Amino acid sequence: MVAIVALIELPTVPRFEYTPANYAVAIALLLAVPCLLFWLSWELLAKPNGWRWTLGAVTYLVSIPLFLLASFISLFVVDTSYEPVGALQSEHAAYRVYRTNGGPATSFGIVLRRERPLVPGLKLVTIVRSFDPASDATFERLPSGLFRLTVAPYGQGDDGQVFEFRPDS
Repeated sequence: MVAIVALIELPTVPRFEYTPANYAVAIALLLAVPCLLFWLSWELLAKPNGWRWTLGAVTYLVSIPLFLLASFISLFVVDTSYEPVGALQSEHAAYRVYRTNGGPATSFGIVLRRERPLVPGLKLVTIVRSFDPASDATFERLPSGLFRLTVAPYGQGDDGQVFEFRPDS
């Protein structure tokens, strides 16, 4: 459970290029908890006693919400919440801009991520900057070597935003 929270909350996280693999890992981590508790209760406490049955009951009670959560996560294996908008390559990483779509109850957003390859198919992803609400953006390399992300206005009264940064810094 701690590993799943860490994968969600840390500023830099490993991500697979193949998006469904990220969900498969989360599901596997969720299902590993009750499996480990079950193994502990039946193998380490080999003699039938009160502790074995108590841990077995706890395992059963813990596994129900975890199996439900794993089932819920499996609904999102096809991830349409991040739509690519633009990308630029620097010396050490790729910078990609995505339009986020959290569903009907949320506004669109723009997220700038730095993606550094680890091994083929796996990358380290860091969110550099996010803009919410926002629906469109342009991403360009300036002659000075800086990258510029221009976020279009979102609705009346919004002027949009410009974010310039030096890549790999």
